Amino acid sequence: MIPACLVLSAPGTMALDATALLNLSVNVQVGSDGVAAGFIVHGGGGRFVILGESQYQTGVPLPDPVLVVRALSSGQVLAENDNWRDHPTASEVVASLRSPTGERDAALALTLPPGAYVAELRDRNGAAGQALVSIQQVTQPRTAATELSGVPCESLDLADGAVTSRPYPYDGWRCHDTVVLNDNGDPFDIRLRWNRPGMTSQATLVWLAGVDGRRPHGDFERGVVGAADSRSLRARLAEDDAIRSLEIQFLNHPPGQPVLAEAPGFWGYWSGTRRGYPAVARVYRRVLDFLQLGGVDLIRGGWTTLVGSSNGATVTAFALAYEDADTLAGRAVLLSGPFLVDVGRECMDPGYPAYMGNNDGVPGKIPGDTVRALVSGWNGWIDCRNPGLDRAGRSLLDPGARRSFPDLDIAVVMGAEDTYGPWILASNRLWFDAVSARHRTRVVVPGLPHEVWGVSVESEDVLYQALRRPPR
Repeated sequence: MIPACLVLSAPGTMALDATALLNLSVNVQVGSDGVAAGFIVHGGGGRFVILGESQYQTGVPLPDPVLVVRALSSGQVLAENDNWRDHPTASEVVASLRSPTGERDAALALTLPPGAYVAELRDRNGAAGQALVSIQQVTQPRTAATELSGVPCESLDLADGAVTSRPYPYDGWRCHDTVVLNDNGDPFDIRLRWNRPGMTSQATLVWLAGVDGRRPHGDFERGVVGAADSRSLRARLAEDDAIRSLEIQFLNHPPGQPVLAEAPGFWGYWSGTRRGYPAVARVYRRVLDFLQLGGVDLIRGGWTTLVGSSNGATVTAFALAYEDADTLAGRAVLLSGPFLVDVGRECMDPGYPAYMGNNDGVPGKIPGDTVRALVSGWNGWIDCRNPGLDRAGRSLLDPGARRSFPDLDIAVVMGAEDTYGPWILASNRLWFDAVSARHRTRVVVPGLPHEVWGVSVESEDVLYQALRRPPR
């Protein structure tokens, strides 16, 4: 395929206005393998109309143009079209730019965040001919129909193994991959999944998973087998309550390995420079900001709830404490966490209520040394008991961490039989008692383990009610 040209666009340096791209047009002879026009979008991204038109003024026109837009780095197909009137955005193309010349020309509108992209044009049957590729930024209408469209999740998840659960739990969901940098410039590969695509929703739940963030909630969540209603929680919320679920997955994995390959070291949340939860919380906050960009607009409805489980709950709590994430949501539902209110004392002080060693000798619970090893690795330390470590900002109740959230409801659900034992329950309780919010609830469910999904009808109802509730 012949590359046509590359255009850089940087709204921060353009004197004309704040658009990310003015126009790129390439009139070329298209061979049997097509032509590709590359372009880079900077700044806040935007809404674009892309045309693939036969040219009748010079040479032999391309008989039946087919247009495909890809992300340059991954090759992911973001949008495609054969005959322009058949695309869902056809009326927008006409209203915001113009009608393509011929009925068999290709055209579409889509939203692109900052990144590098390729618009590919070829003939449907492999013929050659003259054609125009045109990329034009247009004004972004803020309606449910023009949110970030994404692609069917199966096309990504089944290709790279990012979801292992079978049957596949994301039928009908849409996905989009993006990259977020932390303060050190480390890239975090992020996959976004959402249900109810293009539909009006009364609220949005933003989900963040546990472990290292590489396993999506779909690998854990399930309905209760044999229950009168055995649908998963998110299916019930989507179908009965018109509540969207939007999931953030941290994809980083060892080079050359499948996404969920078992390999030494920490990936996902911990693949960049390991500076504990505050560093991950900063990346998470940047993802939340991206979700609400004009033209992305994936947050829908009257309220937003941040949902985190285990490590995801702790990342969410750190984003509240250090990144003002409560300004983007009305509720936070935290499951199997958060924890690490004072990492130094939890590691070292036997007299502290949340001392990790409290787990030692408790049947079936993860011992303190194992917890210390995990916490040390997440923070980039050899041993969190080293008295010379700089622990500033590594705990939820540090002097610099916020504890008051007057415009946020907080709901916490813990399992009484959590495998992380007395330590995690005590750490969570200390945090809950120390923070204030518009409304707070904390439920410790008897018999519930660390992974709270699909255990019993009673526990599933506790979770369902917590997730569907609007802010008080």
